[in-house]
Amino acid sequence: MPSYAIFLLVFFSLLVIASIWFAYHYGAKAKSELNQTLLDKEQMKIQFDGLRKEKIELEDKFQQLNAQEKTFRVAYEDWKSKYEYLDSRYLQLKKDYETLLSEKSKWEEFKMGPSKGIEAPIKTSSNSAVPELSQGSKSGESQTVLLELKSILDQHLQILTKVMNEGNKSAEIPASIPSDPLHWIMGIDEEINNKLNKQGIYTFHQVSELGKKDLRNLMNQFDEIDSTTIESWPFQAKAILNSKQA
Repeated sequence: MPSYAIFLLVFFSLLVIASIWFAYHYGAKAKSELNQTLLDKEQMKIQFDGLRKEKIELEDKFQQLNAQEKTFRVAYEDWKSKYEYLDSRYLQLKKDYETLLSEKSKWEEFKMGPSKGIEAPIKTSSNSAVPELSQGSKSGESQTVLLELKSILDQHLQILTKVMNEGNKSAEIPASIPSDPLHWIMGIDEEINNKLNKQGIYTFHQVSELGKKDLRNLMNQFDEIDSTTIESWPFQAKAILNSKQA
């Protein structure tokens, strides 16, 4: 075989080997890039799902804040009307009390006066009864005003405690807010009871008024408790209230 033929054979053999090596190297690189692209795609999908979940949670939070704003606005108007009513009641009671003191002073002057006739005992018995009755009625009205003030302050404390708990701040149960043993309800132990208290739920009446959205939030929070059990909490609370009233 001529030498040039051998040279050409060796040259083409080396060319084929180099082509195979380059093809293998390029294929491995393309495969690595493809795997990296698929991995980036999965990560982007996970990030997209996370952002979508955050968007849904923010929308729910926004709706809750809107509902709270409406509730607080209505509560503000209600408190404003109650304060105006209590202020007018206070002024009226103050006026009645001053009138009563004036009548009492006049009666004292009358008793200390020089004229002591037969009509004095009669007037004493009749007029002394009037101040006593007036004082009793004024005392009852004052007690009513104090009870109304206490009720309004209790409402203030309940809403302020709920707002503080929603801001991830721990708050103890104020002594003025009544609380019921919520662990009487099936599915609520002492730990769940304390968690509900931190969310502003203290009484059976509040549990009985829980709506579907509130129950769904409790299901997400207490995923270890069966959802059917949580759905039955309002009915159990109503049954306990009915048994107390019976």
